[in-house]
Amino acid sequence: MKAWWSQPLLLGLFVYAWTSGIVVLGISFGHQFVAPLQETSGPSLPEKFSAYDGGWYKEIAATGYHYDPNQQSPTAFFPLFPLLGRGVMYITGLGPIGALLSVAHICLAAAFVVAAVYLRDRRLPSDQSTISLTLLALGLMPATFFFRMTYSESTFLLLTLVFLRGVQREWSLPVLALIAGLASACRPVGVGLLAPLLIYAWRCSPRCRTFLARTALYAPLACWGLFAYAAFLYFQFDEPLAFAKIQVHWGRVAPSWTVKMLALLSYQPIWEVFLWQPVAGWSVFAWEQVNAVYFAVSAILILFGTWQRRLNVYETSLAVMLLLIPYLTRAYEMNMASSARFAAVAFPVYLIVGEGLARLPPAVSAAVLGISAFFLGAFSALFAGGHPVF
Repeated sequence: MKAWWSQPLLLGLFVYAWTSGIVVLGISFGHQFVAPLQETSGPSLPEKFSAYDGGWYKEIAATGYHYDPNQQSPTAFFPLFPLLGRGVMYITGLGPIGALLSVAHICLAAAFVVAAVYLRDRRLPSDQSTISLTLLALGLMPATFFFRMTYSESTFLLLTLVFLRGVQREWSLPVLALIAGLASACRPVGVGLLAPLLIYAWRCSPRCRTFLARTALYAPLACWGLFAYAAFLYFQFDEPLAFAKIQVHWGRVAPSWTVKMLALLSYQPIWEVFLWQPVAGWSVFAWEQVNAVYFAVSAILILFGTWQRRLNVYETSLAVMLLLIPYLTRAYEMNMASSARFAAVAFPVYLIVGEGLARLPPAVSAAVLGISAFFLGAFSALFAGGHPVF
């Protein structure tokens, strides 16, 4: 009989529960002992899980969408996650926060299980220690505390893992396209799944003509969620691009495309955040810098994993798109704000981290994970206290 930790279901659920407990304790600590910097949520403990963007999802689940082109509006947030929350509200009678948290945690628990199965069957074989350490990295990396909030990240993570598992098991193109389309209804970066989908279509097409025909058929299908949301916005507000146009109210506006592109090519959004305040003002808890460092480290890990051939072409293309799309579209305008959260859903990053931890002495790996667990709890506490952790 196999040990419990060799069974993906039990291992995934255990790591989910243990790592999520740290976040819950951090939120509870922040609710009780961290002096509120600003009021971003209500006074009760459950409301502390719904600060910042979580408040928008709560509003959508409770009252639906509205659109005002002159100010921030919920149309910036894609519908799958709040729709699932509304469904849970209807079935269970829970309020919007409880329903959204239920969706987030069910999806996250399922994501850990799917990740464990995926790791077990990868082309590059992983021993049980590497699998466990990869799952722990997924659970303990500091920005993953967002997976346990009323945010859509855990839902999107689950969909990307199911997609990768489908590629691994050689599912049919229509099924993979439907999954990718569902991801595009969850977050705009869901269109990034087009890259691995097209690579998969190329590899399973006997001729170039077949590939082109399949691309013409399945590429639009892989964006069906985005198209459906745009259609809803058109019929509801007469503005199919309301989700994009409303972004002007988040962050600065680039003076021109030339200025923006030069800034992106020179990595200005990453390094300029360290010029905003003197060295004495820098802090490992300051998310202006954390976002930039987290994103840059994630990109370096993907480049390293690709160079060392530790990632397959599907993992690499997915990770590149999940990092590149938000960098090109919002890094300049938002001064890298939320970049750590965007990078946290790039699952291939954890493959490289897990393998790296497995190569270290056990005591060193434990120390690294312990430090990560501390920051996971600390950022959760600061988030609950209304500090600018986003």
